[in-house]
Amino acid sequence: MNINSNLSLSISCLCFFAFLLDSCSENPKEPIDLKTRSGYALKVLDRTSDQKATESAYIMYRSDIMIGDTLINTSLLTAPYLFYEVKEFKEDHNVSPVVEAFQLMNDGDSVVLTYPMSSQENKPSFFGDAQALDYYIKIVKTLDIEEYGEEFRKIRDEMRDEAAILTGREEEMEEFTANVLQQFQTADPNLEFRDFGQGVKAIIHEEGQGPLPHEGAFVAVAYFGRLISTGLAFDNSFKRGKPFKYKLGIGTAIEGWDLVIPQLSKGTKATVFVPSVLGYDKQGFPPTIGPDEDLLFYIELVDIIK
Repeated sequence: MNINSNLSLSISCLCFFAFLLDSCSENPKEPIDLKTRSGYALKVLDRTSDQKATESAYIMYRSDIMIGDTLINTSLLTAPYLFYEVKEFKEDHNVSPVVEAFQLMNDGDSVVLTYPMSSQENKPSFFGDAQALDYYIKIVKTLDIEEYGEEFRKIRDEMRDEAAILTGREEEMEEFTANVLQQFQTADPNLEFRDFGQGVKAIIHEEGQGPLPHEGAFVAVAYFGRLISTGLAFDNSFKRGKPFKYKLGIGTAIEGWDLVIPQLSKGTKATVFVPSVLGYDKQGFPPTIGPDEDLLFYIELVDIIK
């Protein structure tokens, strides 16, 4: 099974959008309304520097995609920061609206770029009747080549270290989930379950001390999945060295997850038993998950991203 997020990350998203209040000769009291080369509306929400962002070699940034007040995607699904290499382009070259926005931004700018959606576009159902996406972009800093190398290596090494921790636990999780499944199949009286309704129940191994995910939150979940019928280990995030990151409630994960995850505090570790009707039901997920298979997931709610 592959339950990786299908959300497009063509534009990565700002998670903590801070409005800087430092005084500056160019810092506007009111937002500045601009137009990109292709006519997209760009609103400068905060400006703290006179330096053009494209005068540097690289732009280090974060961003969010929103529909109204609803967060649709965030760059923290990919990395703490993203980098754009500044390049010259000719007037007849097609570039993304975000690159066009960078051409108008200063170092440290916070902006919102509005991207209209035509009625003919294939939009996910959760977009509703929305006519536009708002891309909130925050330039964290501009970098020369040497500074970029330092920042990139720092982020890369941090992500590698985090991945090594998870991959190092795969064998442990394989043995642990096999033991829990055996206890479940033999109706071990020492097992204690929490009922989540609709046939879903879980063994809470460790109660998290963090908050509960809010509706529509982005979460990071480490998991190890098995078929209850045969014990087959069909998928896990430990071998990939990164948790599964997704938005609750939009069908990215199975229904059983969307039922359980919002009821778990950040940091909780649990084994969840999901009936087939809230998993892959009669269609299964070939070739590893057949029709009507009940599922076991060991899960850890690693983080609530936004």
